[in-house]
Amino acid sequence: MYPESLSCRQVAAPVGTLAPAWTLWEVACQRYAIWRARRLDRAAFKSLLLLDDHLLEDLGCTREEIRWAAALPLSVNAALALEGRSRARRREAFLRRRSASR
Repeated sequence: MYPESLSCRQVAAPVGTLAPAWTLWEVACQRYAIWRARRLDRAAFKSLLLLDDHLLEDLGCTREEIRWAAALPLSVNAALALEGRSRARRREAFLRRRSASR
């Protein structure tokens, strides 16, 4: 109904009410939810370390890449960083194989 950047309180609140305080509270709640979700994601990364190397290869990443992603600060989306790093590694390997076959 409302754009994601606006809440119904911001739109409906008349001037001079406590809307800015509620807005600040909503922002704090959203940031806490993001922080908590990233903490849970990091726990999931650590559970990936329990998998066999062959399964990790099937997923397209290495154990070292998972350790690297788990050590990133919480302000970074580790899943996206891991995806980018493993994609770059696979691309480099493909280009090496391609240049070696020529």
